[in-house]
Amino acid sequence: MLKFQQLITIDIFNRLIKVRNKFFPERKRDKTFRIALVLLFLIQILISYLIILNFKIKMMFFTVLIAIILFFVAPSKLDLRQFSKIPFYLMYIISVSFLITGIITKTKGYIVYSLIFSLIMPTLVVIFGNIEREELYTRISESLTIIFGIVTIISFFIAPILNAQYSAIFGNPNAFSNFLSIVLITQLYLLEKKNGRKRIVHFSFSAMSIALCLYTSSRTGMLSMVLILITYLVYLIFNKKIEVKDNLIKISTIALLSYFSFFFLFYLFTQGTETVLNIEKKCFGDSFTVTAPLYTPKAEDANIVDATDRIVARLEKGASGKSSFTSGRVDIWRSFIKDVGIVGHRTENKLVSKKFYSEPKWCYAHNAFLQLAYSSGVFAGISLLAIWCIYGIKALKEKLQTKESMMFLAFAFASGLQMMLGSNYSPYHEITQLVTWIVMTSAFKKNLQ
Repeated sequence: MLKFQQLITIDIFNRLIKVRNKFFPERKRDKTFRIALVLLFLIQILISYLIILNFKIKMMFFTVLIAIILFFVAPSKLDLRQFSKIPFYLMYIISVSFLITGIITKTKGYIVYSLIFSLIMPTLVVIFGNIEREELYTRISESLTIIFGIVTIISFFIAPILNAQYSAIFGNPNAFSNFLSIVLITQLYLLEKKNGRKRIVHFSFSAMSIALCLYTSSRTGMLSMVLILITYLVYLIFNKKIEVKDNLIKISTIALLSYFSFFFLFYLFTQGTETVLNIEKKCFGDSFTVTAPLYTPKAEDANIVDATDRIVARLEKGASGKSSFTSGRVDIWRSFIKDVGIVGHRTENKLVSKKFYSEPKWCYAHNAFLQLAYSSGVFAGISLLAIWCIYGIKALKEKLQTKESMMFLAFAFASGLQMMLGSNYSPYHEITQLVTWIVMTSAFKKNLQ
């Protein structure tokens, strides 16, 4: 089945590529590749966080968009590659689980997810699997550099830092911190790839991503950053032994820039953004402020001391015994595990009794693997966990021998942690998941190079 699907995909795209090459010769594909990825990631952010669309319309629109992007980024000729069968079969199990649950519970959205995991994701793996990893990772990293710049600029104009966890334009601090983690990984990758003055932007963006992550006060985000930086340090220690001076300069530069960025960005996104918002209000009549509805800020003006105290308080949460260090996740996991079965449930959240709350609350699982098991059945949850285990094992086997293996492993650590502590399993919902699926196409290959 896998070989047949791959042959069909290759045949269809090779025919389409012949048409494309008449208008976009191979020498122009490099520039087209960059533009296509920027558009894909930017539109992903817009339709996920800023534009409210019906679920089915969003899925259809994004599926068409991915098809168009694949048309432009595919190499001039696709070949039959050697892929490991197991990860594909695991995706088929997820697809069948969604299909069965969708039919039984009469949930049309699950039918859509069934098609995504049986058709769209395998196609994505086959197309990106035909691109050499260095080229793919470079284009992804360069695209995210542009996206981070755009997100920062938009946030400056409409999303000030308030006396609450910072969310930028994402509306949720955890979603923003997840995005910042992939920004940090890609900037560290480009630091290793480029030389001279070209590094300045990547030094700056690495530091900015760390500083902004602190303002999100997301423990998952901060832990992701720590894992990424540890991976980078291990890579430098074991693969750049001769370049000790250069390594010390890199580490010191990132540390100093992160320190100064922490204060500079606070001033920029409070005083600077407040000034801009006042001008917007005078010109257009209303403020365009974007806040996180689930994290409503207090009335007091934001200040650097409160922001720092909030970061420390989040890290120390639960030490006093008044709250849970895991934010009640253990209670939620236990409640969801009790209702996991062969077939999933129509609704993806459930009423959960949490120890630290006076009454039951509607919650998501706060664990992507458990959420998928609850939504479409236990086999789907186990299959997704198995895919990530395969990804992690392959990443560890490379032993951080190249900058590509460093990026590969950093994504495995960051995405694995975020999925263990967050509910999102959909490659369509967040840019973090989409980029991770593209990066991990290497895990589907028998030969990673």
